[in-house]
Amino acid sequence: MTGRSHQSTPTVTSVYDTGTSQRSISRSTRRTSTANGMVERIISTDTRVATPASQLAPSATAMTPTIQAGSSGRRVMGGRDVRSATAGGAPPRRHAGCHADARFCRRPAVLPGGMRWSSAGSTAPRLDEAAREAGAAVRRGLGGARPDLCLAFVSSEHRDAWDGLPTMVAAELSPGTLLGCSAGGVIGGGHEHEQAASLSLTAAVLPGVGVRPFHLNTADAPAVPDAPAGGPPHVILLPDPFSFDVEEALRRLDSAFPDGTVVGGLASGGREPGGNVLYGAGGAHRAGCVGVVLAGDLVVDTIVAQGCRPIGEPMFVTRAERNVIQELDGRQAGLVLQEIYRHAPKDDRPLFRQSLLLGIVMQEHRQEYGQGDFLVRNVLGIDGRNGALVVGALVREGMVVQLHLRDARTSAQDLETLLGRYHGEPRGALLFSCLGRGRGLYGRPDHDTDAFRARLGDVPLGGFFCNGEIGPVHGTTFLHGYTSAFALFRPRR
Repeated sequence: MTGRSHQSTPTVTSVYDTGTSQRSISRSTRRTSTANGMVERIISTDTRVATPASQLAPSATAMTPTIQAGSSGRRVMGGRDVRSATAGGAPPRRHAGCHADARFCRRPAVLPGGMRWSSAGSTAPRLDEAAREAGAAVRRGLGGARPDLCLAFVSSEHRDAWDGLPTMVAAELSPGTLLGCSAGGVIGGGHEHEQAASLSLTAAVLPGVGVRPFHLNTADAPAVPDAPAGGPPHVILLPDPFSFDVEEALRRLDSAFPDGTVVGGLASGGREPGGNVLYGAGGAHRAGCVGVVLAGDLVVDTIVAQGCRPIGEPMFVTRAERNVIQELDGRQAGLVLQEIYRHAPKDDRPLFRQSLLLGIVMQEHRQEYGQGDFLVRNVLGIDGRNGALVVGALVREGMVVQLHLRDARTSAQDLETLLGRYHGEPRGALLFSCLGRGRGLYGRPDHDTDAFRARLGDVPLGGFFCNGEIGPVHGTTFLHGYTSAFALFRPRR
């Protein structure tokens, strides 16, 4: 029910409980006449999972201009064997899976010689000043210990000084490995900093854990980095959205590391190729992907909060081609959508144009679909010629799907539910949150970080606002949108 598939490293995936109502689905083959589309025509192209509408339909008017993700739906009873609805057919895998002065976590260091984390954020106007301020706070949090890993996220307001950041961090912390990237907003010391010059440093002392950094350029995209010995490999991945095939990399990492966890986010802050910076594997890069593979005395738990709720009823896809659904339950998809719209509560109707989503069931050989069983992708629009539904994922006949909506209230409830179900004791955490969350969604900063602190206490928390979030849903890693993906780190022993 929580997307957990390996006992030692739980994964909590986004859910929304709609009660226990049940419905039988039959494979009706009724056809209906074409109805007028609800939006302008959308032209379909090939895609595996949610990608920007500009890539799926560059000449079209999209119903929703953003990418989103979520999971779960109303329970359904079906007597027939339904094939897996994993978007794009990605192979399933097992999962191993705060501060007083707005700068650093209050949580004290753990036992001497054990795993330690510390996080700090600074809004100093100069990057060298920010590095000194955040670095000093992180050192205090680590009790002066030299970190094995440091993650640095820096806002675009510091663009002119980006290339010098590795030297600045080395002077302050001398980490064994530096990993990071540019950001449209940063999360440091458990607080969110958006639309202002800011720097986040999050560092960890990781005894018994091998840390192997890597940088892959565009030509290396199919490659898989080497993993240290000592246990299931876990990956923190920071790709550039303009130059790296993220989805192919995720497929290969899931296949290469079936017992590990892959988390991360796409660099942000830049608006064109070469406009972001990546830190890792010996310097600053303007393209490709950076990351680290961690293995040893380490467990990485995940909470992937996708923030949406189901509307209408689950349905079979009865006719589809690539990312275009012609029929649902034997009826024209456009007519089905119009019918759901007419019966929706008045307050929900504006969301059909702003945040309409499609949930795709994620479990094979199930007769009941419920919490955590759906991966949610964007509905991009209706083809006005034939009433077909265009979505941000590859679909096929036999899938079970359900429409979803998203708003701030639902997103907040989803996160609260997931955090309440987590019972681990992490030493540190990273948050990869969408640029569309934060102040823009909730009307104030620190919503998600406050919720995290209220449930888990003063666990050191760092991260950034991403162009896309990476995290697992039901044992398979996906690239998400409008998601908060938490990675929680604790010792294995």
